[in-house]
Amino acid sequence: MQALVDDRYVLRDIVVGWPGSVHDSRVFSNSELYTLGCSGQLFPSDLKEPVLGIEIHPVITGDPAFILC
Repeated sequence: MQALVDDRYVLRDIVVGWPGSVHDSRVFSNSELYTLGCSGQLFPSDLKEPVLGIEIHPVITGDPAFILC
């Protein structure tokens, strides 16, 4: 299973159905999340949140298996 949760604990993306022996990077590279990220359509360009007076654009963190194009 692959899941993406935002800062408000809302489930934003989930991928299920791959066998447990499949590597995380293969699941990710075959997901809609990956496709949107590679095409530059993952987030609207105007999406940002003020943090201590600085506008911060969305960030997704993950281990080395989750590399975008």
